[in-house]
Amino acid sequence: MRTERFEIAYHITAWGVPFCLSCLPLFGDYYGPAGAWCWISNEHMAWRFGIWYIPLFILIFLMMLCYSRIIYMAKKRASTWSGTYNPNREGSKILLVEEVKHLKWYPCVYLAVSLFPLLNRIYNAFSPDNSNFTLMLLHVITAPLHGLANAFVFSLDNETWNQLSPTALQLAIQARFCDTTTIKEYDSKHVRYTAQLEGEDSDSCEDTTVLFYSPNMTLKERGL
Repeated sequence: MRTERFEIAYHITAWGVPFCLSCLPLFGDYYGPAGAWCWISNEHMAWRFGIWYIPLFILIFLMMLCYSRIIYMAKKRASTWSGTYNPNREGSKILLVEEVKHLKWYPCVYLAVSLFPLLNRIYNAFSPDNSNFTLMLLHVITAPLHGLANAFVFSLDNETWNQLSPTALQLAIQARFCDTTTIKEYDSKHVRYTAQLEGEDSDSCEDTTVLFYSPNMTLKERGL
């Protein structure tokens, strides 16, 4: 199933839901000093968990279920034997398993970088006037690490490192900045067709139509 048709819905959900949730505390003037950040103040602990931590860990749990299902189905498909041996099909199965085997680390990354912030906020809920330096330090260190941790997991794929080789990078740069290939509209008035010659075997060539440039065409019109 192609998911491109859901792109607008994805954007509305990914941008709209966080925007609405972040605006809710504004209506009650709940934002204020919250340790190392300006966030929902200590007087409104329920809002911290209601609009952030509870939805966050529900999504992490659902992500674990989804990735577990994907890995299970990939391994099941790779171990299923159907019909005669086909090297292309078997190679595709191996590539599928290789592509999904690192997915299990993404939920672990989100859980790891969100665990100490959660523990710190739970401690704040029970002791709002006394902060724990160790938990606060771990909170400050791990909370901004989502992008770095995801990049580390992404780098575990060998194919990623192959694409980062000097040769691959050079080819990518050349393709991006030095490619002069142009695609022009086909102009039929400058082309004439000739039918297949008599006596020529029709099975000798799949395409029996021969294409010629018109003699009065300029080099520019021929794309040269």
